[in-house]
Amino acid sequence: MSERKQNRVAVTLPRAYAGEEQTAFVSINGKNYLLPRGKTLEVPPEVAFELERAERARLRLDEVSDRLMKENL
Repeated sequence: MSERKQNRVAVTLPRAYAGEEQTAFVSINGKNYLLPRGKTLEVPPEVAFELERAERARLRLDEVSDRLMKENL
């Protein structure tokens, strides 16, 4: 097996809600990945890192949005 295939990380993207995109798009240094939601996939470590970074950013946005909404009530 090639070194490229061995250096993979398993990730599972949550299923999409109705009306939401059924795939997640990730682009790293000009290389594009279109990942189906609701399946476990083997991806390069840099893709797994980017997916984790995006999730952390989404959670942080939710926290800030909630705090701002509470302050304005």
